[in-house]
Amino acid sequence: MPTTDAIFTIRFVGPELKVHGMPIYELGAAFIAIQRLFHKAHLSETEKLTKGKYPEKAVRKRLALQIGAHERRSDFFGLVPIVTDPSAREAISSAAEFVYDVIKSYAAKKVLDVLKTEKDESKQVYIGSVQADVVNIVNRIGNTGGCESIEIGAPHYAPQQVLELDSGIRDYVRMLGHEYFLGKSQELVGDVFKLYPNLGMVEVRRKSGKRKCKVFFLEEKDFERVRLSKNPSPRISVYGRPRYRLGAEGRAFTEFEGQALREVEDEG
Repeated sequence: MPTTDAIFTIRFVGPELKVHGMPIYELGAAFIAIQRLFHKAHLSETEKLTKGKYPEKAVRKRLALQIGAHERRSDFFGLVPIVTDPSAREAISSAAEFVYDVIKSYAAKKVLDVLKTEKDESKQVYIGSVQADVVNIVNRIGNTGGCESIEIGAPHYAPQQVLELDSGIRDYVRMLGHEYFLGKSQELVGDVFKLYPNLGMVEVRRKSGKRKCKVFFLEEKDFERVRLSKNPSPRISVYGRPRYRLGAEGRAFTEFEGQALREVEDEG
């Protein structure tokens, strides 16, 4: 099969791979991560990207990839759709463009810059959510298989370009697990149950009573206003932006950057 027939390509590069192929565990981890990137691209587009969520069975079939080409000497794989009807191929091709552009931002070490400037919150959440999947791809570098770098391509979308991922990019992607980005401005309401004076932070239970969230106040006077409330567990209303941790799936958040404290019930 010609390389140009592939939706996505991946090559594992290293001197050892001229003698033997990649171990099946290493291949399996990388292929599953790539398939998850396609699934999450669809969920992001339909605004259904939440923790543990999978596309419906019919959609998973349309997005399913199989090995359409394999070349030895450094292990190369061309991935093609399982379903070949035009509508399915159009959907998976569109997802491939999205996935490729996101991996490109990781390969360029510009993920945090992209997240700061991206206006589409769905795409923001997708870029952050796939960090763990990208880790599962780059973790093949320097592992047991003899892979020293990885090349990823999307022949239909970027025929003249291949993304090269090396150990430096692997370490960068891993580091991103400690980073966060800010979501869309909104109001958060919750009942305070813990104070952190040294951090200017409170922990609240959201209105549902089940989800907890740490609220970081940007101004000391807002924290003091909560601390001095006569009610030991006042309900507060805070305007600000959620902090999304890279690698966490979906729009759920457990940290909030408070820009303005709007209300404290039963304050003194």
